[in-house]
Amino acid sequence: MWRFLKIFLISLTTLILLLDGILYWPQDNIIQAVVKSVEDSYQVQLVYQKSNLQLLRSWPDVSFEVQNVSVRPNSVALDSVPIVSIGKLGIAVSFWQVWSAPYQIAEIYLDRPTLNLNCDSLGSCNYNVLLNNNDDSDSQDQSKSQVQFLLEKLHWSEAKIEYTNQAQNQSFKIQNWNASWFIAYLNNQWTIDMDNQHSDLSFYQNSVALIPNLSLSAKGQLFFDPEKGMLELEDHLYTINGLQLEGSGKVSNLNQVPEMDWSVKMPSNDIESIVSLFPTAFDSYKEELTTQ
Repeated sequence: MWRFLKIFLISLTTLILLLDGILYWPQDNIIQAVVKSVEDSYQVQLVYQKSNLQLLRSWPDVSFEVQNVSVRPNSVALDSVPIVSIGKLGIAVSFWQVWSAPYQIAEIYLDRPTLNLNCDSLGSCNYNVLLNNNDDSDSQDQSKSQVQFLLEKLHWSEAKIEYTNQAQNQSFKIQNWNASWFIAYLNNQWTIDMDNQHSDLSFYQNSVALIPNLSLSAKGQLFFDPEKGMLELEDHLYTINGLQLEGSGKVSNLNQVPEMDWSVKMPSNDIESIVSLFPTAFDSYKEELTTQ
């Protein structure tokens, strides 16, 4: 018995080391091919610091990890603020689930992803390079695509989005955003199970804080049929500065004039949680509030 176990362990270790060697050798070539494809498709510079193969992180899945990723337009210097920056980007796939449809990705994770979106006073925006690359002659109808896939877990931590529009004197910011999503595209339909665990929002117009500090979490499912133009939302639960909202509904006819059927409930909220939607007033009067 011991001899059999010893042979099995040696064989398993050899197999793992062999797979490690097979995958480790071409990993930089694979990543460089992805970088070249992105740079050829968009007018951007994509830079990363280093990549790692993590065979044992989530065995039998194989994980690739890329650190310190940044994306900038070609027209700016490398020391400028990037459109996209990610402290750590990882993807885990299983050998047994990527050879036939529906293709399955076990996990994609992002550590401290940041989007810096800004438009100058002339209306030129740094993210235009990501929007103007499509050639209509080569585009395909997404609803007729035969590709099917499952992304079992897409999650990010400490995400940040900053949007500034100098022409309209607006700014919008999301900070400390942690979330985990399941995404499936099967039979030309999208299914998304979201869990936005926490985020802080703020919005300014003409330097006036319309939303100075709003804490938001959300859970629920979304179903989207692009052919029918139908979006359904089920069992959504939002918590906004302590105020709870439950909602379900659908939006139909998205391809033409949308029609919305939406219901919202406020379960077991009190005056304190409602007033908390207005942070300035809440901070000033919270000690004087009593509820029954």
